[in-house]
Amino acid sequence: MESNKKIACKVNVLADAAVYLSGLTFDEYYLNENAFEKYWEYGVKPLSLIFHEENAFVNLPGISCPPVSYAHVAALGARLHYSFDSEPNAERMFDSLDEGIGWLRRGHDFTANDLFKRYTAYTETLRNYLHDPRIKISGLGLEGPVTTAVLLRGLDFFIDIYEDPEKTKVFLSLVTDSIIAFRRFLNKINGEINGMHTVWLADDFAALINPALFGDFVVPYWNRYCEGISPFGRRVLHCEGLDQKHLQFLRTVKIDFFDPTISPKLSCRMLEDDLLIPFSWTLPSFYLCGMNEKTIYNWVEDALTLDNVKNAFNDNDDANVHKQGLECIITELDRNLLRNDGIGKVRSFINSFNNINN
Repeated sequence: MESNKKIACKVNVLADAAVYLSGLTFDEYYLNENAFEKYWEYGVKPLSLIFHEENAFVNLPGISCPPVSYAHVAALGARLHYSFDSEPNAERMFDSLDEGIGWLRRGHDFTANDLFKRYTAYTETLRNYLHDPRIKISGLGLEGPVTTAVLLRGLDFFIDIYEDPEKTKVFLSLVTDSIIAFRRFLNKINGEINGMHTVWLADDFAALINPALFGDFVVPYWNRYCEGISPFGRRVLHCEGLDQKHLQFLRTVKIDFFDPTISPKLSCRMLEDDLLIPFSWTLPSFYLCGMNEKTIYNWVEDALTLDNVKNAFNDNDDANVHKQGLECIITELDRNLLRNDGIGKVRSFINSFNNINN
């Protein structure tokens, strides 16, 4: 079935671009709530002015505490390491599956860790600075089941799968339940008691699991995660590095939208042909750094003019039919791109999209 479906174009401005522009170091941004004023006034606001004419395409950082992807594992007791030039990283917690299983079975008070206490104070600073008591606690991120398991066990987790598969499944179940509990905790403290309309699942390390093992060590825990967070929510998956043989499992889990971001083994055409659900296609900032106006135009044109850009229906699906196709092209503006004529290259990306669409 042919369609005149319109594809969107987005530029995501990362928080690190605003940190760089403001002159802050990353540890200042993350550890000192009083740094927010400098971040906002000299980072976000100038970017807002720069992209005033392109604001329909550009997603600027919002009012938020600094985003920490590993807040959940920090709430379990993992140490976070801060540096002047990067986001915080988490230190592995468990030397064995038995240690991890025992720890997770204890249950945890997610308010007792230093990160949550600091972000409570950070939120008060935002409320006072912006004179808005409605601002919620933000920035406390979580990862999917496999990525969380790897953060807690290190790369030994991939050995666990082969050496003790049954105990690994117990560990994954407990990890997944802990993630769900943390998400519900965040919903509760922010008054979001009615659940979530979208379930965002970010699980990059799952891509390192062989497709032959995906049905045992990924699919059940992705389903458990999605059901536990919101049984009726739209399922959005971010997973970098998957290959073609993994794609069938996205349909098994009933993923509604796929964000592959940096996935060298996939192509836009491959996803059009094989995925059978909507997806985005990203031009990574580190590629954009080395591109000129012509090569940017060619990349956008290739994405927008695939023979298969259409709505197609999967006849074997159930009543909840998925539509196939590219829905959005994306690039990101980060600090490295800002050092390499990033503003001009982002404008070339947007202009290429507009010229091809008109």
